[in-house]
Amino acid sequence: MKKILIGVFSLIFLSACSGKVQTNPIPDPKKYSFPKQSIDYKPTTDVPQKYIVDYDDYVKKFFKSDAKNAIKSIWSIGLERGHYE
Repeated sequence: MKKILIGVFSLIFLSACSGKVQTNPIPDPKKYSFPKQSIDYKPTTDVPQKYIVDYDDYVKKFFKSDAKNAIKSIWSIGLERGHYE
């Protein structure tokens, strides 16, 4: 009896889940009016010169090496002392 009930429930489950139903029907073109003209959107990629100059100044300040706080390597110390001349 259990096998029959399990078989019936599985058949009902499989048949219910395998139906092909379109939930959102395609709109009828006679019922709806779509716009006939399109809008041409042309995005601009021009960056104002002020932003370019500000960015360049920021990058120069960011990557500028500070001679006071720079850690000297053993090779630069040797060159300053004259060991490699």
